[in-house]
Amino acid sequence: MDRLTSRTNKGIAYLVNVKSNEQEIEGSKNTLECLYNSWQRLADLEDEIERGELVKLPCKVGDKVWLKVNDYNTSIAEVVAIRIEQQGTLVKLQYFIEHSNDKYKKEIRFHYVDFNDFGKKVFLTEDEAMPKPAEVKE
Repeated sequence: MDRLTSRTNKGIAYLVNVKSNEQEIEGSKNTLECLYNSWQRLADLEDEIERGELVKLPCKVGDKVWLKVNDYNTSIAEVVAIRIEQQGTLVKLQYFIEHSNDKYKKEIRFHYVDFNDFGKKVFLTEDEAMPKPAEVKE
């Protein structure tokens, strides 16, 4: 599917295949046609969202995330796979466990989490993963 829009270096959206001096609603037929196509595409995307056919992923394969191992520990993990199943969307994480008796010995672990775990057990930034002072149990 070809893009109807693009963004400038400053993040401003514009219509592709339309001259910059024609980027107005009252512009040329080409601009109006491009706007119509954009609205059609937007309506198609909204239809797919309503039917549950379009999923916005919180991360992508290769991203680094923070996994809450328990109330006191988090581990950096890498997203190695994303699976969409009838029960939900699962993210497969790979992380390392250091052995307490040998700091050079690390064990690779894999763990599946549901998308619903993002913001609860899995975090996109280290700051989000760290417990707030009120959350720390004494």
